Amino acid sequence: RTMVEDFLDAQCVAADEPYARLLDAMRYSLTAGGKRLRPILTLEFCRLCGGDVHAALPAACGVELLHTYSLIHDDLPCMDDDDLRRGKPSNHKVFGEATAVLAGDALQALAFETVLSAPLAPERALRCGQILTHAAGHAGICGGQQLDLEWEGRSLDRDELMAIHLRKTSALIRAACLMGVAAAGGTAEQADSLLPEAVVGREASGYGGVRALVKRNLVPPTLELERPTVEDVILFMVKGAKQWINFARRPNFPHLRAKQ
Repeated sequence: RTMVEDFLDAQCVAADEPYARLLDAMRYSLTAGGKRLRPILTLEFCRLCGGDVHAALPAACGVELLHTYSLIHDDLPCMDDDDLRRGKPSNHKVFGEATAVLAGDALQALAFETVLSAPLAPERALRCGQILTHAAGHAGICGGQQLDLEWEGRSLDRDELMAIHLRKTSALIRAACLMGVAAAGGTAEQADSLLPEAVVGREASGYGGVRALVKRNLVPPTLELERPTVEDVILFMVKGAKQWINFARRPNFPHLRAKQ
């Protein structure tokens, strides 16, 4: 986490740029705290696949830059209309709505610039960029936000809730994991071995499968799961991430098994 914080702290420094207010707005949200779960997942998946976490650091932090953009835009009056983020005034409450929009736009652009500038083999950096692009677009964050807006104010069933959460939150977490594998030059076999236990994987892409996984891993047998929330999904992922030590016993990760 220290590596991540140090890298992010060096971003968006205003200096003497004439558009310093924009950089201040970007930096305000970027350094507002947070668990840094996504970049840490990228680095850990890279490490598990035998990659160089220092070379993967820009790619990992690119995920956090994009995540920060999404939070700024989520809080806007035209979206979720939230005045607070992590206990502080939302970006648009401090810098105004127009600058907040631009700050989010600029952070998204910086995210891809940072990922593609990582000192990785070109094909690995490109693959990381492709993964992040997919998670950020209509099939991921933007699609989830659209559903959230369209269905606001009505009672949602389980499938509808998961349709939002899988895109608005889960897509970027899964992308962070996949980017770690890509940064290490990991194989599809390694990705398939890692993802089902740490994050909603391919075989659980159906919403019914996700609900079953969440219920089986989080909810006591005597408790009926009515509505899995985004927190439920994240807790499921974190619980799976804690099982990483078991990966060292798998044939796909001999470099880890040899260190035991």
